[in-house]
Amino acid sequence: MQQWEYLFVFAAITSDGGEFHPRFANEQELDEWQKGPTMYDYANQLGERGWELFACHPIVFTQSSRNPTDCIGSTCHHDGFQTT
Repeated sequence: MQQWEYLFVFAAITSDGGEFHPRFANEQELDEWQKGPTMYDYANQLGERGWELFACHPIVFTQSSRNPTDCIGSTCHHDGFQTT
């Protein structure tokens, strides 16, 4: 039976109002995420390493009534556990 490894990525808009950048991967905040690759570039980097985009969902987390935070949640899977 084929088994999959999953990677959950959440992206946020940088503080300067720029593009979406991956901020969390499997609940771990990425170092200097605001200066890192855009979500588009990050997805392509994962693809080059064998990951496949499984799902992408827009999410809005509300930190307060005045400060909503837009976020994108992506789920990728990798067949790294497959045995032949």
